[in-house]
Amino acid sequence: MAREARKKKSGALAPTVTSALMICLAAALALLVQIRLKADLHRLYTGISTLDRQVAQVRRMNHKLQVDYEMLTSPAGLNNRLRDLQLNLIMPGENARVVLPEPRVDPPLPVVPILPDGGPGGGGGVERRLAVHPIVRATNPRGR
Repeated sequence: MAREARKKKSGALAPTVTSALMICLAAALALLVQIRLKADLHRLYTGISTLDRQVAQVRRMNHKLQVDYEMLTSPAGLNNRLRDLQLNLIMPGENARVVLPEPRVDPPLPVVPILPDGGPGGGGGVERRLAVHPIVRATNPRGR
């Protein structure tokens, strides 16, 4: 009888132990997931802070380059740079300047209409062509 009571007691504890074990496993799994999510969050924040530092560095470099560009393109900046190079350059006088004439532009070639028989002139035909140069004649497609 004592054995049967013991079996009934141990049999009644099995579902309770199994339930407790399942709860512990679920809690452990939840903790592992939370730790993983915290690690991912930390990694993302580290990446964001790295990118923020890079953006700040690029902005500082961009501002420095803008200031350098403004200094190099201003007349005072150019004079300072020439002085620093010590090239001993002086401003030329009026008689030392050379004025080059504008290059001559050739007039455009005339456009002459060519008739189907090959002669120049005006006429309204479907087969009329335009020649860029008056010496060049179009070949007659009819063989005349």
